[in-house]
Amino acid sequence: MEVAEAAVVIDHDDQPTYWHLPAGRTAASIPDSRDLWMVLWNGRERLAGVAHTHPAGVDQPSSIDLVTFRACEDGLGRRLSWWIVTPTEVMLCSHDPTDPRGYRCHPDPVPHAWVEPLRRHSWPATDSSAREES
Repeated sequence: MEVAEAAVVIDHDDQPTYWHLPAGRTAASIPDSRDLWMVLWNGRERLAGVAHTHPAGVDQPSSIDLVTFRACEDGLGRRLSWWIVTPTEVMLCSHDPTDPRGYRCHPDPVPHAWVEPLRRHSWPATDSSAREES
């Protein structure tokens, strides 16, 4: 398995409802899809947010991430939680009109059960083993 971004949709009970692992994902990007949008739209009543990985370890949203956050929230008509998962950190991003980017991120201390499975979808087992040993 190649290193690649992965995403998971999270409900209000902090449970995964959909693993977004499309063809064409790379270490630097993950394609959006109509399927993902339909999951968000159809599950909007219970939707808490979306987590995705940044395999390179960058713990802040990219410009593409920020556009995606805004578009999804505008389409759904409400704010979501956006997690960025790196090999060592989990950052929680949320809308903040006082931030120049429109979103503020901070470390999320909650031990979400979906974090390690999400990491396994992004990093080969050998990388995961190396992470755990350090």
